[in-house]
Amino acid sequence: MRSLFAVMCVLGIQPFSAVATTLALNGYNDYPFNGISLTQNNPALQGVLDWNKDTGVYRGRWAGSMEHFDTDVATDIYAGFSQAIASNWSFDVGVAKYSYWGAASSETLDYTETLAALSYRETKLTTGYAWDYFGTGAGHFVVKLAQNVPLTDNASLYLAVDRSQSLNKDKWSWEDSNNYIHWEITGNYDLRGFNLSAGVHNTTLSSYGDTRLLFGLSKTFSF
Repeated sequence: MRSLFAVMCVLGIQPFSAVATTLALNGYNDYPFNGISLTQNNPALQGVLDWNKDTGVYRGRWAGSMEHFDTDVATDIYAGFSQAIASNWSFDVGVAKYSYWGAASSETLDYTETLAALSYRETKLTTGYAWDYFGTGAGHFVVKLAQNVPLTDNASLYLAVDRSQSLNKDKWSWEDSNNYIHWEITGNYDLRGFNLSAGVHNTTLSSYGDTRLLFGLSKTFSF
């Protein structure tokens, strides 16, 4: 597991030209990416720096520890536009660049993904498409349906299911399959500004994405 200092250094590689609105620091007992652990089931530290404008334009940077593909740290740079389109409805379109750091070969994993989402109240449908998934040249498509359920002023339940689909099985597959499904049920509780989370993740894969419990602690700072 990488230190928080290393993660924050990565966050600062390309500083924003404007003041960030929020900075979130997160710690988890694992880092499941679409249900598959990218830390070999070990703890993960993550940081997220976001900048938003009231026009709906946003951009940010995410960084986290990683122990997969001989990589130590993963980072995302993203930007997009979100806007309300009707009562209780909103949309979001954006693009994200995923980069990997560690071994000399880590940068060959870098890829870009386009994203689009449609939300109705607490329900959100998200799609993503990458044409060079993890640098393999394979097309990849993911669709995710998520539902947030407020329980009290401090507690909520998050339910989500997503399907990952490789468009080029000869270049990328999971257990000789070109697709799989991942789901999660996570409870969140706000305790004096700290978010405590506990949930369960599972996939239709037999070995890569076995059932696991995910626990987390996060704190968000506003500027």
